[in-house]
Amino acid sequence: IAVGSNATKVALESTDTRIPVLCILLPKSTYEAMLVTAKINSSQRRISAIYLDQPLSRQLDLIKQALPKNNRLGVVLGPESSRDTDRLQILAEARGLTLILERAQRDSALYPALQRALADTDVFLAVPDPYVINPETAQNVLLTSFRQRVPVIGFSAAYVRAGALAAVFSSPAQIGTEAGEIARQVYRGQPLGAAKYPKYFSVAINRQVANSLNLVLEEEATLREKLQKQDRE
Repeated sequence: IAVGSNATKVALESTDTRIPVLCILLPKSTYEAMLVTAKINSSQRRISAIYLDQPLSRQLDLIKQALPKNNRLGVVLGPESSRDTDRLQILAEARGLTLILERAQRDSALYPALQRALADTDVFLAVPDPYVINPETAQNVLLTSFRQRVPVIGFSAAYVRAGALAAVFSSPAQIGTEAGEIARQVYRGQPLGAAKYPKYFSVAINRQVANSLNLVLEEEATLREKLQKQDRE
């Protein structure tokens, strides 16, 4: 089990291809980019991953469950996250969400794109992108959105503490639990399986932000249970 990008890099450089490798605690985009850099075809080697990030479907389901009246969804995508444009549009449409999509090629273009996205939306989904929404710009997204009184659905518990309204996320302990389950299956002779998003997750809500925006949200545990049910359907 390779924990994080540095450990994954070492594991991918190993010449012993007999040992199955499960990579955890790294985003989907990072894992896929590292496979390309190492010139590895995961179908030809026993390698897989549990991504750190959440599937778009789960994030959109959180919006529908937490904010059922907020149907105009603003998003700013960068060069990397733009790969998910088509899937995001399909998933949003299936949930009755109107997508207001803006693009920015670099972080310096984020503010005008964010202003356009927020102009006619009632909820904003922060999609992390190393070129646009990253640790250096994430706080600006929260401040700009809060001034416009548009709630932000984030991508981590830390982002919720910083001022996002809510987020669905998987803790290291939850991902570690799933990694242990997969390891036991492999020891019993089962295949490693394809790389996937985490099975276990939590919901975080910033009640102070909710109160400031006059929003009433259900309890975190209730929202998590509803999302788990939708995952199974």
